[in-house]
Amino acid sequence: MTKDIENEIQSWISVRSFAVEDANPDKPIIDANEVSEFISAVFKKLEGCVVVPVESCKWTQDEDSNWWTQCGEGFVFNEDSHPHKHNFKNCCFCGGLLEAARGGNE
Repeated sequence: MTKDIENEIQSWISVRSFAVEDANPDKPIIDANEVSEFISAVFKKLEGCVVVPVESCKWTQDEDSNWWTQCGEGFVFNEDSHPHKHNFKNCCFCGGLLEAARGGNE
């Protein structure tokens, strides 16, 4: 499956790099072969890794406007705000689908 993903990414880059080159011949682009080699190297490093899906991570806001995550981390916005107002869809710490509640009741 990893090889399929690698090939799909490389194909996508190759096709689009030629389209970019045709549309903008005077502008520099990244060589598709160089990117392909980079992707191959990254996937080689991932061989044998086990991906453990995280279903969700509940964030709860305390009375001081701090957000506490189910995965054990803390997060503070510059103003009293909600993670979804900043387009947070996943926890930035564990990657789980973000569920947010103000004071545990929202």
